[in-house]
Amino acid sequence: MGRKRNSQSSCPNTGPRYTATLDLYFSHPTDFTHQFSVVFSRIMVLYRMGPAMVLLLALCVAGVWSDEAQDAYAARQRRVVTVPNNGGHQKKFSGRIVGGTEELEPLPYLLSLRDSGFHICGASIISGKHALTAAHCQSPPSNTSRLTLLGGVTKRTDDENGIVLQVERVVTHPDFVAKTYLNDVAIITITTSFLDHPRLSIMPIISTNYKLLVNSIALTSGWGLTAKDSTLAARLLSVRIPVVSYRYCVSKWHPVHIVWTSICAGQEGRDSCNGDSGGPLVQNGVQIGIVSWGADRCGSEYPGIYTYIGNRNIRKFIFENSGLPYRRQEDCITFGSQYELTMKAFILLSLFVAGALAGYEESVWLSKQVRIDAGTSAEYSGRIVGGSAVPISQFPYQLSLRQNGNHICGASVISSNWALSAAHCTFPMPSANAITFRGGSSSRTTGGVIFQAAQIINHPQYNNNNLNNDVCVIRITTSFVGTNIAPIRLVSSGTSFAAGTNSVVSGWGLTSPGGSLPVDLRAVNIPVVAQATCSSQWGTGRITAAMVCAGAPGRDSCNGDSGGPLVTGGQQFGIVSWGAVQCGGSLPGVYANIGNAGIRSFISQNTGVVLIFASGRSDVGSEIWREYNTRLPKGSFRPPETSRKSARIVGGRDAAIENFPYQLSLRRSGVHACGASVIALRWALSAAHCTYPVPQINEMSLRAGSGNRLSGGTITPVTQIINHPRFSEYTIEYDVCLLQTQTELVGQFIWPVTLPPATSGFAPGTMANITGWGLQSVPGSLPVQLQYVSVLLVSTEECRNSWPAEWIMEDMLCAGQTGRDTCGGDSGGPLVINGYQMGIASWGVSDCSGSMPSVFANTAHPAIRSFIQEHSGV
Repeated sequence: MGRKRNSQSSCPNTGPRYTATLDLYFSHPTDFTHQFSVVFSRIMVLYRMGPAMVLLLALCVAGVWSDEAQDAYAARQRRVVTVPNNGGHQKKFSGRIVGGTEELEPLPYLLSLRDSGFHICGASIISGKHALTAAHCQSPPSNTSRLTLLGGVTKRTDDENGIVLQVERVVTHPDFVAKTYLNDVAIITITTSFLDHPRLSIMPIISTNYKLLVNSIALTSGWGLTAKDSTLAARLLSVRIPVVSYRYCVSKWHPVHIVWTSICAGQEGRDSCNGDSGGPLVQNGVQIGIVSWGADRCGSEYPGIYTYIGNRNIRKFIFENSGLPYRRQEDCITFGSQYELTMKAFILLSLFVAGALAGYEESVWLSKQVRIDAGTSAEYSGRIVGGSAVPISQFPYQLSLRQNGNHICGASVISSNWALSAAHCTFPMPSANAITFRGGSSSRTTGGVIFQAAQIINHPQYNNNNLNNDVCVIRITTSFVGTNIAPIRLVSSGTSFAAGTNSVVSGWGLTSPGGSLPVDLRAVNIPVVAQATCSSQWGTGRITAAMVCAGAPGRDSCNGDSGGPLVTGGQQFGIVSWGAVQCGGSLPGVYANIGNAGIRSFISQNTGVVLIFASGRSDVGSEIWREYNTRLPKGSFRPPETSRKSARIVGGRDAAIENFPYQLSLRRSGVHACGASVIALRWALSAAHCTYPVPQINEMSLRAGSGNRLSGGTITPVTQIINHPRFSEYTIEYDVCLLQTQTELVGQFIWPVTLPPATSGFAPGTMANITGWGLQSVPGSLPVQLQYVSVLLVSTEECRNSWPAEWIMEDMLCAGQTGRDTCGGDSGGPLVINGYQMGIASWGVSDCSGSMPSVFANTAHPAIRSFIQEHSGV
């Protein structure tokens, strides 16, 4: 459960036995008299105590429960669990807000779950009649007649201004385990509908193809305790926290078991204690987790624990009990009746429609919003449809593009000094002196930081008639630095998303026809629409390859200003361009397609957003190599994240390329980054974490036929990168990628390695060869000459005994021995036995002592072998 509140008192230490008893019987403050008598009698029976001791215990209990509202909350927060710290003392788990900030406006998806009017847990809206919370919030179950949900408020007790909804039933996961918090999820059904209330809205849950990134930022909110032994927060608090690696989480909480249905997040001073149990963990406009439990000493080194909604067991339970279609976010959304319209012309809205607006800034903004006349008398306006106000902390890349101090368009931060927007926002080209940005503020009019533009570049093939190639880049005079300001990652060239993929668009567009611009940033979740579907709806020839479509009835791209970002999975793939004047109708919104080769190359060539090297480093090659070679410190088990990790050749020797003709150097911007291997004339094999997220293709090349990292052999460009679709940066499963080359991999000392049949393998103790250009000392530089080392295969059982068992998946292979470590090979390099490449170097321990087995992607695993064969034919 979220967290059990500690009480500061002089009560005798009765031990965990009595703590659990009190916890169980003081679950409902309205039954206090009855429960008190039961507990009092139980105490007398349970232990051989004198009457004086029993009386003292009774008085202490009565003191703790003097505040019923506080007790109702505490009763539903996580039971007391203990774990020894370094000093041998005990730590308790409890829940509270640490490092959070007060929300000025209600979060439309957030709810307070109440028992007899007292707040006990958080919850979130996931459909018209269903909300999501933690199973432990209803363990033991309450009488549903006492349960209500309060929404639309920031003040915890503001029933008068809030929306109170009666709970009809609560279904907890049938396999919920209170001891470990496995499957800590419950579905709440209400008697009416959330959709009856405009101030409330649904928070979508993540899809199965959502890429959860280590160190990515998420938001959690609630009315939890703000400090140890304090009272509940009167007003809604939120905090941004980083997602941390499962491995790191397991190592920090050892020996407490972290179940596989969990996700971990938090950092020192900003803890998952920040939210009530049952409350949502949100990222990129979708819910990824449910507050479950954490450390009593919030804000410490212990990450908070959340139920992970991306887990298949959790998702299956949610879909089966909420009425949501099981593939709701993976399949195409079926539209309702089509709004019949005849498109007459593209209209760039100008100042003549400003009479319906409330001020000059609205008229300036409107002149930059492109909507298409549907042949009706409707006014032309862009507005938020189906959206809600959001904090800038969730969208730190969002900018307000301003001309002469007035907001005209949205934009996004893409590097330290470059922003991205729509070309029609800067056409005809204004003076750079007239253009500024406001960043770091959800308010359109105040706060944040103002940045001055220095250069504006519109796409050279921008067409102002049909809005093809509607993209511009703008350089500022300084750097985008400030609180809640961060760049958004752009998709690589050729990237596309399946119809129905959930995305989020944000901005300060109009919320109603004839109204004024909203002061606060707004966002809405919309599905991607298939190109063919979009083209048929808009008419032949209107939708080009430089455009992408998204939207659903009632949830339109009107929600964002022109030039604003369309984002999915933490990557921007679209720029708000144009749409129908009747926002929220049947026609999807249209966006500039960042994945289009012409648009992506325009951005790269003009902004230089390629690869940023660490400053002050003399060995750039070593720095780039470290970015892709993941090693874990022994003992502390830090997460296998890709920065400043070190690997080196231990027990290895110089290798001649003629003995390992399949060995390749995978290079990024001319610098060695990872190992790879030749598997066919135009195909190479490496690790997915070396190419995730997929880099710009023109940065990548391979050196073949040379044991020298810096010279010799043949350099061939990479033309295609295919990461395994099930690769997870979080668990490092399916860590394999395929690289297609521009020319054939042929020449002296270039020859493919043989891949094994699916499900084949060798016995533990079999000798294997590892090759690569890993570091030989730390600190140090990469060796110039190829290195190799021979190591022994390790059984999966032994590997799981060495590492936490949950880390070693079915698609992984282990090898290593004392003093002869697989650090000898770069990430992505081959592990070869008897001429067969059985593994791809993935991760291991950073001291490279061989005391812990190193881990490889298993090329004989059916899902990996079939992936290779399907794409390369090998």
